[in-house]
Amino acid sequence: MKIFNHSPGLWSLASSQNALFAFLCSRLLILLILVVATQVKLEPIQGWEGTIFQPTLDLSLSSVRHSLALKLLGADASWYVGIAEGGYSRAPAEINQPQNWVFFPLLPLMLRGLTYLTGSYLISGVIISNLALLGALIVLEQLAPLLGFSSRSAKFAVWLVAFWPMSYFFSAPLTESSFLLLLELSYLALLRGKPITAGVFFGLLTACRPTGMLMLPGFALSVWRLKQTNSLRGLGALLLAPLGLVAFLLYLWSLTGNPLIFADNQQYWGRGSSLQQMVLAVVSEPQRLMVAWNFILLNSLAALLVLWASWKLIRLRLYDLAFLVALPIAIALSTGTVQSLTRFTMVMFPVFLIMAANIKTELGERIALGVSASLLAGMTVMYGLSLTAAMA
Repeated sequence: MKIFNHSPGLWSLASSQNALFAFLCSRLLILLILVVATQVKLEPIQGWEGTIFQPTLDLSLSSVRHSLALKLLGADASWYVGIAEGGYSRAPAEINQPQNWVFFPLLPLMLRGLTYLTGSYLISGVIISNLALLGALIVLEQLAPLLGFSSRSAKFAVWLVAFWPMSYFFSAPLTESSFLLLLELSYLALLRGKPITAGVFFGLLTACRPTGMLMLPGFALSVWRLKQTNSLRGLGALLLAPLGLVAFLLYLWSLTGNPLIFADNQQYWGRGSSLQQMVLAVVSEPQRLMVAWNFILLNSLAALLVLWASWKLIRLRLYDLAFLVALPIAIALSTGTVQSLTRFTMVMFPVFLIMAANIKTELGERIALGVSASLLAGMTVMYGLSLTAAMA
């Protein structure tokens, strides 16, 4: 039985057509904004108003290619490419500076494999991420009805994912697209009665990024809720699910002597120290909406959105999905910062399904999509101009 029912309307295209249209519209918007934002050069001059800027815009192909390459390989992407090229750091485990141990190995392995064909880590990363995003959008529509959501909610959720305020990360050589696709595929297989396949996909997920480790308890609850823990296949799924993480831990152990070095090294990446200090900082200076590497307002809203979606999932008795999305956010908040939580949220497909299902009119859908697209446009401008708050 459907949990939310809508009549056919704005999002009534066939599954793959709807996903492809959302994919193309969002990627074209991001590309156009990035081209302009990365190609604008601002020369400061003095006017009676104070310092103003005189712009120049170079849209030559060579300049655009160079600027986009620098942008797409910025921040975390350069770390993944570095691992694909040269492997993990062999520095002493006690070293007190950021190391590439915090980045999980699935994407570097895929980059290394595909680059044998493309000859470029950048091209390989862009291909992997965009194909994974398109696949994730298509799979989301197939997955939603199995969880009780209407076809219309599923189709609108696809647009919410594609136009998420930081969805430019879905097209960069990063893990977000691959993670989202693997998470959806694992649940699609589980709901179709194929727990071994689900376990394989989730095992790859835990080799993709640390969030997979935090979602393991939620996945285990899903296997239990679907009454598959009493079968050998269900137990097989539970054994397969953490294998990617286990393999990475064993590799780090052989490399550094410390299998948890990826977690120990997190303290050198500039995160906060305690939840209490974060709350006190926000309360004492509520006017500070953005600081270095942290768009506080947007990240805080993303965290609240996940907590709201978790409550809605609990009311629908989808306790496993509530736990799946709430636990990672709770642990992230416990580090004492909301940094990167907008990016953290973009791989949590149940959140988008709940959002879509609770917007019950076509006007509401248009408003929600307009707001999200506007935020995406603004954040993409900031990303193109290399503002740190849009890069983390």
